[in-house]
Amino acid sequence: MSASILYRRMRGSARSKSRTATDTATGTRPTSMSSARCGPYDHAFQAHLFKFDIYLHSYQVRERLPAPDNLDEIRRALTQKPRRSLPPWRSLRSEFEEFELAHACATNERMVREHVIPKIQGKIGDIRCMGMEIPFSNLDHLTDGSIADAKPDYYYGALLGQLDERVRTELAGSIIPSTQLEQPILPNFFLEVKGPVGSEVIVQRQACYNGALGARGMQHLISYGAPELVYDNKAYTLTCTYYGGQLKIYTAHVIPPAKPGGRSRYVTTLVTGYSLEGGPDMYRAALTAYRNGRDWAKRQRDEAIKQANMKAQVGLTGFGTELRAPAPPEDDDGTPAPTPQDSNNAASSASPPNVDNETSDKKTETSSPPPSGDDGDNGTLSSASNEASGLRPRCGRIRANQQDSTPTTQVTRGSRSRIAPPPESDTNTLSPLPPPASKIHKRRRKGSLRRFRR
Repeated sequence: MSASILYRRMRGSARSKSRTATDTATGTRPTSMSSARCGPYDHAFQAHLFKFDIYLHSYQVRERLPAPDNLDEIRRALTQKPRRSLPPWRSLRSEFEEFELAHACATNERMVREHVIPKIQGKIGDIRCMGMEIPFSNLDHLTDGSIADAKPDYYYGALLGQLDERVRTELAGSIIPSTQLEQPILPNFFLEVKGPVGSEVIVQRQACYNGALGARGMQHLISYGAPELVYDNKAYTLTCTYYGGQLKIYTAHVIPPAKPGGRSRYVTTLVTGYSLEGGPDMYRAALTAYRNGRDWAKRQRDEAIKQANMKAQVGLTGFGTELRAPAPPEDDDGTPAPTPQDSNNAASSASPPNVDNETSDKKTETSSPPPSGDDGDNGTLSSASNEASGLRPRCGRIRANQQDSTPTTQVTRGSRSRIAPPPESDTNTLSPLPPPASKIHKRRRKGSLRRFRR
């Protein structure tokens, strides 16, 4: 054996020993430097989630962790509303047979994504709101950073322009999953898919991790402008799994820390599950629930964005600030401008012209009492109330009302007294209605009508 061949064997043996030692130290078998972190395919991934208070559905059932308060509401939203594309009176026999054929021919995960999942997805409203296999590398680590970034098969979120820029800047680490700005933000609906040779445990881990990230983003957006994080024990995120013809829909919600000052806890709860191979009726129910859930998640997302934008527009920045009503516009001198109601009040309460300030405290306003009406409670209706109610008052009543509503001011100055003219009002006064026709005119019209009939 030549020396060169022996040297190559020794060098290869040394490389294998160093690689084996590295793998033993890390507990994994990395194929590259990017895969050195723990992922859903590792047994330590689930234990790592438990360590940082991220719980799968099985743990939620065993430990009796609280389910979301709106769980029944979500179940009704998934099942009660029929889809326009899936009417109850239309038979889905042919669609079901096509699904059965695609499911039977899908031998790997890629074929399931290309041929089976599109039948479940149906028509997507806005394709820009859907992302596929995008690593969530821009989000803050939900644990200590030792596990791989989430990479959902499908997820739905909002467009970047829907959210105010100030909110995006402050909550970027919780709601913007990717540095690719054309991708959706604030994802709160996920779907994980596995092929026939996949593992249900792995797909549940992925769904749990995805849902926790979505629940954190929704909680931070809902808490925007609040003194502290909001724990309302409600779910605003749905995460789904498809494996072996089974479609399962879960919720992910946040509960308070177990100890004061601890970490928030994320709980995954099963909402419902369907076997798409159970016949056309079960197939219809599964598709209806999935698409209704996607619409429900969009409504929750849009409402949270709307509230956050309103808070940002009135000048709120981050936690610790309470919501304030928008301030009135300012004049050129920097003082708040009076509202129309305040200006009307100021105009009605202003003193009449040509009155000295020294004797302004001696003036008294007197007005004749309104005539009593038929009901004896409030008298006749005023012109303003008649306009608001849409009624047309009688001519005599509105004239009397206009005369009685005119205030007179008696001003005493020294030994003289005079009646000051009433202040001018901004509001337009009602002009008196034209007088009714006289009896003579009525008789003439009646006489002409009689002659015409003869």
